[in-house]
Amino acid sequence: MGKNKIIIGIIYLLVVFIFLLFFFKYFSIDEITSYDFYKDNRDTLVQFKERSLIFTIIIFICGVWAWVMLAGFGSPVVLFSGFLFGTYLGTILSTIALALGATTFYLFANFFVKDLVENKFGKKFSYLKSFFEKNEFFYLFLYRLVGGIPFAISHVIPTIFNVKWKNFFFAHLGMVPQIYIISTIGNSISEIINTNDTPPSIMEIIFLPKIYLPILGFIVFILLSISVRKKIFKKS
Repeated sequence: MGKNKIIIGIIYLLVVFIFLLFFFKYFSIDEITSYDFYKDNRDTLVQFKERSLIFTIIIFICGVWAWVMLAGFGSPVVLFSGFLFGTYLGTILSTIALALGATTFYLFANFFVKDLVENKFGKKFSYLKSFFEKNEFFYLFLYRLVGGIPFAISHVIPTIFNVKWKNFFFAHLGMVPQIYIISTIGNSISEIINTNDTPPSIMEIIFLPKIYLPILGFIVFILLSISVRKKIFKKS
């Protein structure tokens, strides 16, 4: 098993390297920070989506799965889903895609690096064990709802408690409120790009109701999450 873990680790790092090499071969930093880049590619993406919605959805879900498996965090793909698919469909697709990627990541970690995770995080998160033993799905749902742990790390912490993969997958419904808010921002950015040939200033964008209201909602959500986390996940 030791040799297998080393081989899997090397393959994983190789895939990450190839992904980064491929990405920066076709896109430069200057391009991906350019307003014209997003405006031109928005039109291309929308046209592609309108020609084949199902195929676009499949590509999106597979892409998000790969992104999560490469330890990517959720916000960029959720913004992109709102940008391309709109608020509601973007929320649904992001939730499904992130759940698939995170669950695969969890199963991978549970099989290959469970001992390492337990040695690294076992003592720090041992107080959560009693919560998961009471009602695994409910506390996994809250675990996703309140967040507070880096996205990639949040996939591996439950290996300490050996939770069921089905509960882990469906507990991602707890992420729907924050996914909805971020998808709304992505959809609003798409509308702004579509209606402005020249880039508006940052202040003009921020003070648009369709932008600042979701941002305020996200801030309120974070504050409430912190409060809930302190009350429910109290160390005994």
